[in-house]
Amino acid sequence: MIGHNVLVNGSNLTLANGTAAGAVNLASAADKLVVTISGSGGNIVRQLDLGSQPAGLTGFTWDGRTDAGDAAADGNYTLSVQQ
Repeated sequence: MIGHNVLVNGSNLTLANGTAAGAVNLASAADKLVVTISGSGGNIVRQLDLGSQPAGLTGFTWDGRTDAGDAAADGNYTLSVQQ
């Protein structure tokens, strides 16, 4: 699988070289989908507002920027989803 992306079930997100990608599988359509990315201490680093989304797989990318616009350090983060 070298050179390919793999989607795994979980709430972990790895920021590498200033970028990260993930997806959310929605059982039903969402009027507003927000992905919250948190650091190791549980502090919110970034919230991605993905807007209205249909049921199914919704992909997203994170540019490694915090909500304040600063570059986040490469490493492991957790994500949660609100709809």
